[in-house]
Amino acid sequence: MSFNGSYNFGFSKPIVAKYNYNSSTGVVSYSDAIQIGEGVSTSITPSYANAKLYGDNRTVEEVNEFVNAAIALGVTRVPLKAAELLYGHEINEIDGIEHSKAGDVSNYVGYGFTAKNSDGTYDACVLRKVKFVEGEDSYQTKGESVTFKQPSLSGSALAPDDGGDWRTKAYGFVSEEAAENWVKSVLGLGSQVAPVAFSVPGGAYDSSQSVALTTATAGATIYYTTDGTKPSSDATEYTGAITVSSDQMIRAIAVKATMTDSVITTEEYTIG
Repeated sequence: MSFNGSYNFGFSKPIVAKYNYNSSTGVVSYSDAIQIGEGVSTSITPSYANAKLYGDNRTVEEVNEFVNAAIALGVTRVPLKAAELLYGHEINEIDGIEHSKAGDVSNYVGYGFTAKNSDGTYDACVLRKVKFVEGEDSYQTKGESVTFKQPSLSGSALAPDDGGDWRTKAYGFVSEEAAENWVKSVLGLGSQVAPVAFSVPGGAYDSSQSVALTTATAGATIYYTTDGTKPSSDATEYTGAITVSSDQMIRAIAVKATMTDSVITTEEYTIG
């Protein structure tokens, strides 16, 4: 499989991760990886600049230099977290509302996927620096026939800032899981930290509550907020039980190096 052209049959597990470049060290890394729904189709169309040197009425040297690659991607859905990662939209995870503003700027991401071959083996591909733009939102009322509508994304793959390959691919995996794990390893997606557990479930209470936070992942650090904002490693680090003496929302995340951050856990308390 060349990984140029279109993929419908066998295409699966489309994953994106935020592209980060450290200009001081010259190192590219990835973070916040997420699967974008289920794969429907994708296409990759590279573009090259061609230059020829002529001598004695013949071509003595020819150079083809990669410029970019047009990317098209069809998926079953674009999760809210992916919309935030890809397009820079503001997401209210509590209410499930996505805010699209005129000034939103798309992020560069790494994009990877797997594809099944006719012999039952699997291949994997990662485009190391891609910027997607939002495609068409299509809606249709139910009529005499059933028509499926799915989100379509388009974008452009560029050469990464570290001067490395614009595309990395691997062939002949014996299982889809093995191919997917290879994509995850390239995009820096390790296993995920276990979610934060609350010792006291959210709800209404007559008196103050002491809420302890834990995670099943050894060595992970918990961060939390109490103002409804999204927690990150910049939030308050958890060091002991939190006293809730008035109406309050606690949102928490667990973080560990070499692993993907846990999902955000939220509990809301009403006191009195």
